Parts: sequence; structure tokens; C-alpha cells
Amino acid sequence: MIVDVALPIPVGRSFSYGVPGELVPYVFELARVLVPFRYRQTAGVVVALREGKDQRLKSIEGVLDFFPLFPDELPELLLWSSSFYVTPAGLVFKHALPSAGDMERFLTVEAAGRADMDGLPVRKAIRRYGRARLLQLHKDGLIDLRETLTGKTFSPSVPAPLRPDGIERGKVLLIDSVEERLAYYNGIIPDHLERGGNVLILVPDYYAAGAWFARRLKETWGPRVLWFSSGTPVKQRMETWFKSRREGGNIVLGNKSCVFLPLSDLSLLIVERCDDDEYKNEEGFKFNAVRVAVERARLREASIVLGCAACSIDALHLARTGGFEVNCNEWPACTGYAERTTNVPSLSTGGTIDLISTEAGEAARQGSRVAIYTPRKDQGFYLKCHACRETLACPGCGEPLGYDRGSGNLSCPSCGARLPYEGTCPQCGSNAIGFSRIGALFIEEQLRRTHPHLSVTRITGDSLKKEIAAVRAPRQGDGAILVGTQSLSKLYSLPVDKLLLAGWEELRKIGGYRSEERMHQLLLNLLDALAPRSIISYSTRKEPADPRDYLHISSFAERELKKRREAQFPPFVRVFLLEARARTAARADATLKKVRKVISDAGLEDALLGTLPLERPPYHIRRLILKGDEGLLKDVFEELHDIPGVDIEADPTSF
Repeated sequence: MIVDVALPIPVGRSFSYGVPGELVPYVFELARVLVPFRYRQTAGVVVALREGKDQRLKSIEGVLDFFPLFPDELPELLLWSSSFYVTPAGLVFKHALPSAGDMERFLTVEAAGRADMDGLPVRKAIRRYGRARLLQLHKDGLIDLRETLTGKTFSPSVPAPLRPDGIERGKVLLIDSVEERLAYYNGIIPDHLERGGNVLILVPDYYAAGAWFARRLKETWGPRVLWFSSGTPVKQRMETWFKSRREGGNIVLGNKSCVFLPLSDLSLLIVERCDDDEYKNEEGFKFNAVRVAVERARLREASIVLGCAACSIDALHLARTGGFEVNCNEWPACTGYAERTTNVPSLSTGGTIDLISTEAGEAARQGSRVAIYTPRKDQGFYLKCHACRETLACPGCGEPLGYDRGSGNLSCPSCGARLPYEGTCPQCGSNAIGFSRIGALFIEEQLRRTHPHLSVTRITGDSLKKEIAAVRAPRQGDGAILVGTQSLSKLYSLPVDKLLLAGWEELRKIGGYRSEERMHQLLLNLLDALAPRSIISYSTRKEPADPRDYLHISSFAERELKKRREAQFPPFVRVFLLEARARTAARADATLKKVRKVISDAGLEDALLGTLPLERPPYHIRRLILKGDEGLLKDVFEELHDIPGVDIEADPTSF
């Protein structure tokens, strides 16, 4: 027998191996097998079997699965994901199952007729008797496997029952405040649990928004609420995996990887905060969990709800073209945020800091809680001379220099150069140097210096896990000041009195074609989570962006959809980002040449927007962007992946 095996590596094709006679009875399609690859042993998934022998082929070295573990719609979903996101199947399959080691850690052997084996942990039994021997005993019905976390027999998934006639499977896009979304979810969940179905709820993170939803759902549903997330301990994660693959009536919460969880009888899918970029997986298999969830609901004929406080342009377009019911409540207008929003002009970054410090300090001393948002988490961004108005630039490539607080040096984000910081402007000699764009760390340090007796906490993606418990603790005495990035929008049940926006409109420069959408989403998510009594936006621009222009959800969505349609940008077309990467410029250019040849041979040159060189030491990168329909790279993505140093990303969040 010969098997084709998909390996978890960025190579387009599968690899053929021979199957030793003693392992032939245990090999099946979609089984995980151990194979030799490049002087090491690795696990892959069997994607095809065929009769015959080929002495030139290496042989598989073991079979990891006792029976098929991919239930119902999951194999079709994985193959669709591989095609839709132009990713080799081996990388996709890796996301669908926990490692064999994690499973075997919580399995024991049941062998009534063999005292030497009965009750033995599976991993120990494999070491003592060999994996092939256990496979044979299990196939002959002489042993069973028991799950230590549930106490039940580990066996193949039971096929989900057919959907009863007359049961309507709903598809809803719900745009509303968080309390209204939660009430809606709790209103539809009972119908699915009572029929024995499982409910899968995707949340964008584990520690903040996810933990809040879990706590609120447990208040209603108790132990039926389970977690499956990379942020949970492996024991808790595997208990959810074992339980939900065989039983119905559960509510399973998890982050983006949970969209591939092999649930028994998946009846309802809820994607909470479907506008969040955290649903985009950025490593290895680059997929959007929201789009995958919609496809899984279609394949399973399950109900699906996409919930958010702010409009997601992609989700709205998908809903309109996919037959969803769109329920949009203009909740920011109903709560009067337009009347409670103030724009404050400032002549300079330093002036903005002074205004923020005065406003936040005075409010905190009066016992209020203040949140300060800024787009950047670090000390600051570009350094600028306030005397001659020139930005400090790299002498090598001319790009603006940043400041590395740890070393006290200047650094170039483009070419990687590092220069000593002299404290003076090389153009005019002035020492009036300051940040042209401020970050959360810089604001925090300024506030601690000017208000040493007040509580100041920085909330960014890096510090959220550490600080979340502290900021939720009951306040005593004076107020508190929170300084942070978009992570502030995850702090539900933590209302603030004032929300200060410092550089909010900089998202126009760093958001790419989605800049306006990101400003809208960020603002509304901050309001949704923090429920501030007033909002103050600070700007140094002559024509500042007015937050009030982003509060009306429907009109904003229509304006944005019109612009995207006229420009032929997503979601009306698909975009594919190709990167040719190497450690030398010559090799990067050679790789780019191979990529261009594949594109030319396939007749795709009309879809090519252009080439962008990028230096990220130690790598030299050449980027290509192609626009087209869904199947643009369908016939060539495997060939492109076979070129060493090539990475493909479908539907990048920004370009």
C-alpha cells in the first residue's frame, strides 16, 4: 500500500510513503501517521491511499489514531479552508486536532482479561508494548480506551442526527450594544440545548472580553459553559475536547482556533465581536475565523449569529450576499454620545500631553475613573524637532527614526540601523526634541511624573493579562487613570467617567484601506465596553476628525461600502499578498523572479498591482499584491508554495 501524506509544512504538495505490511490494517484516510522527513520524525495526515509498492519510497513509521477523529462536516471544511486561504492542507489539518501526545496523556487502557495492561496509562502502554500491538488489540476488541477526564470510553464520534423538518436555521448579523447582544444570545440558546445540540461561541480573546462573556453565561447556564482556548491549561482544554465531541447540550467558548473543534451535533454558532482583527490568524495557516465559521454553519446546516457593536464591512457584505437577516440598532445615537463628545485642538504633541495630564489628573482627584486611548503602545514613535519642524531621519535610507527606550538609541524601523541619540537636531542644533506621535508608555510616564499620588495603569496587549485583575478590583479613595491601546475596548463591566482620545485619528495613516472602518470600530467598541459619560478627542491637525461623524452605524457603513465598490477593494474583490523572503537581496530577487514566472505562465499579470521591496533585517522581502476573484490562485497556489521562501496570505487585514 502507498499513502499520500500532508505534512504541516508550507509546501504545496503531499508526500508519498510506503506502508509496511504490519501497519496496513490500521491505516485509513485522514489518519495521522508518523513519517520520516528530513532526518527527523514528524506527524502528517493521510489524504489518499492506493494499492501498489514502490521500493524507492520511505515507509511510514507508525499510526497515531485508533479510529477516525474528524466528524461530520469537518473534513470538507478543512479542505475548503485550504483552498480558500491558499494554504497547504497539512498546515490546515494541524489546527483541527490536539496533538496525539495531549490526547494520550488523558487516556488509559481497559483490558478486562489482562491484568498486566488493565488501567495502564496509554503512553506507558505504548512504551511497554509498542503502538502497533495496542492498535491490534483495540481492532480485535480486546481492549478499550477510557478518558480519565470524563470517565467515558474513548470511541469514534457518533454521526449527528439529520435536522428535523420544519426547524429553521437562522442566519443573523446583530449590531447592538453588548448587553443587548448578550440578551439575544441567551434568548436563542435554550432551543438548541433542549434538542441536545451544542452551541459554539467564538470570542476574540481569553483574558478580558472572553472571560467577561464566560462569567456572564455561567450565571445563566452554570457548568454547561466550557472553555477551549490556547489561554486555558491543557487539562481544561482537553476536558472540553473529550466532552464536547461526544455529548450535546454544551456551550463551548473559545478563540479563533476553536472554529475547527470537532463538536458533536453543532447546532448554533455565535461569533461575538465579529469585527475584531484577532479573528485573523497570522501564523502558519492564515485564516479568518469569522469567514470559516460562516462556511462551517453552511456545511452543518447550523444557525449562526455574527454579533458586534460596530459595523464590520466584510461581515455586512457577507450577510447581504449570504441571505442573513441584518439587525442594526443605532445604539450610540440612542445613548446620546454625539451630545457628549468634544473636540479639543492642540498646537503640538507636547501641548496635547499637557491638556491630557490636566484633564485626567483633575478628574481622578475628584474620584473619577479616566481612560486614555492612544494607537501606539510604546514610548512614542517618530522624533521631531519642535524648532525647525523636521523629523529626525535615518542617514542611510531617509526613513523617520524611532527611539529605543531600553538602550537610549535611535533605531530605523526600515533598514534596522541603530544610532546614538545626541539629544539635538542634526538640522538646526536645537535640543527641543519630542515625539511626533505619542504612545501609551510615554503618556503613562508623564502622568506618573506629574501626578505621583494617583493610580495609573497601562493596558496594552502585552500587559492585559497581568493588569486585568488589578483594574477590576474595587476602587478605594481617589479615582484611577487607565492608559492603553485598543485593549481598553475589552474591559467590559469597567465603566469610566471620561474617555480621552489621544491621536485616535492616526489610525487613518496606519489602517491602510480599512483606516476609516478601524476608526469607526475602535471608537464604538471603546464606548460599548467602557460606557463613558463623556468623550474628549485631542488633535494637532488643522482639520481634525470628528468622532461624531463615526457614531451613526448605518450611514457610515453605506459610505464605506460605496467607496470600496467604486475602488474595487475588499470585500468586493479578494486580495492575495505574496512575499518572497531571503537573507540576501540577490536571493530575494531570484525568488521573486520565480514567482513572477508562475504568475505570467498562469496568465495572471493583469491581476498584479505591483512589487514592494521591504527590509526587515536579517531578511530582504519582495512583496506582490494581486486582486481578483475567489479562485484567482486556485490552480497555482501549490506551485507557488513549492518555491522556497514564498509566503502567501489571503485577505490581509491591511495592504
